[in-house]
Amino acid sequence: MKINKYFKIINIFIFFNISIFLILSFVSCQYKSEKPILNPELEIAKEINGKKIVILGEQPHRHPSGYKEVIKILYEWLGERIKSEKKSTTLNLVTEYHEYWTNEVNKYLNSGNISALIDSNLSLISFEELEFYINLKKFNDSILTFNNENPGLNIKFKVLGFEEDANNFTPEFSKKTIYEAQYWFIKERDSMVFQKFMNYFDNNKDDKYLFYYGLGHLQKDYVNKKLPNFFVGKDSCYGYFLLGYLKMKFGENDVLSIAKLMIPSDKLKRMGLDSLINKKLLTKSENVKNKSLNSQQYDYYFFNPFVNISDHAFILVYSKKVFEKAIEKLSLLDKTLPGTWVYDFGRKMLKKLSYLAGVDFNSINELKFWFNRQKSFDLNHFESKEYRNNFFKIYAKDEDDENAKILLRQFGFEEDMDEYFRIDSSEWNNKFWPEALKNIKFINAIGIYWSGYPDEKIKAKEFLKNFSGEDYNEPEKYLQWWRNIYHNYDI
Repeated sequence: MKINKYFKIINIFIFFNISIFLILSFVSCQYKSEKPILNPELEIAKEINGKKIVILGEQPHRHPSGYKEVIKILYEWLGERIKSEKKSTTLNLVTEYHEYWTNEVNKYLNSGNISALIDSNLSLISFEELEFYINLKKFNDSILTFNNENPGLNIKFKVLGFEEDANNFTPEFSKKTIYEAQYWFIKERDSMVFQKFMNYFDNNKDDKYLFYYGLGHLQKDYVNKKLPNFFVGKDSCYGYFLLGYLKMKFGENDVLSIAKLMIPSDKLKRMGLDSLINKKLLTKSENVKNKSLNSQQYDYYFFNPFVNISDHAFILVYSKKVFEKAIEKLSLLDKTLPGTWVYDFGRKMLKKLSYLAGVDFNSINELKFWFNRQKSFDLNHFESKEYRNNFFKIYAKDEDDENAKILLRQFGFEEDMDEYFRIDSSEWNNKFWPEALKNIKFINAIGIYWSGYPDEKIKAKEFLKNFSGEDYNEPEKYLQWWRNIYHNYDI
């Protein structure tokens, strides 16, 4: 039932992030200098009106910077559209989600009922994604205001998604082995998305389309689609991604692809791209001569300053409602068998709940037993030595797994991931945990204030207010405050 790719650590063949492939080898390069584009978002907005399709690559997934750029582009497009002579048009934002979820988003854009949107997807959604939808609603409200204030103006906005509803554990997908799911990703996923899009496009040819998709799907050639941890054979891993199908259908010039990149400064230096450190740049891919960037696959590069910040998952929020929704989701897995991708999906989900509860659950029944014995859910849970020690024991078993380090970042740990390697209990108790605890509690409080039951929200709001000194009615304002104060990232 839900959106594709909640975390990197869930379902890599469904939730696709190809960014690692872009920076595998760092070689010297030559960058062809050109006159800088002062407003890249405006230039992209203009292209939406001039092309049949503009597709912007998301890298990394769920980073607030990417969401920020999409919102900027949408407002620039609206400004251009209002100035044009054409009074009636529809802009579709095509996302890497399935139809059920985008229908839920569109309902929210019209109704403003944020609670319904959260509850329909609590086990998979992130704070940053929810913040994005809130900003999409503000954009949609702006459109409605302009329409009302300008007779004859009829601008519409809609969010679309054509992905397979894999995360609803449909009978077809529940039976797929991990191998079969990987093979499906390589051979069928993008072609199915393309066909569903064409079914929509054929009835809406005059609409405008902005795609916002994982960067890997922007490769236009017949390429190797094998990802890390895939064990599909070498001879079976070639195919086309979404951009390839779109280019073949509409032609090279009517589909514009823009690879949005956020690359750390040290890697830019090794690539010979020192001049791009902390810079924003939109440039034709042919201007960047670098083997590690695979430039023949994209029309443009959109470089953005790198900000080392993680997304934050609601499934790591210590709320009664979070556990209820997770148990509801996991209960659908009772009849799945080991070896299927859905079973593996459920085990990873259960692992996250283990970290959250401080109990190493081995089954859904163990989770249910623990949950039924809990009398209350509040932030004091994180303060106990028992929880701290149990968290460390769970992590000590997983520390060789890179996914565990990603989870720590989502939880609120601020150190570089390499710092969390071979930690002893003394370091954990005296350094890492004390430093992380304030973030863990603050991030959790934001999630509870957004998604918890009324009594939980009251306590969370009080904590947030006391911690920050700010009295916000909107949870996203506390997320923005935290990014600004702790990461100097003002969005």
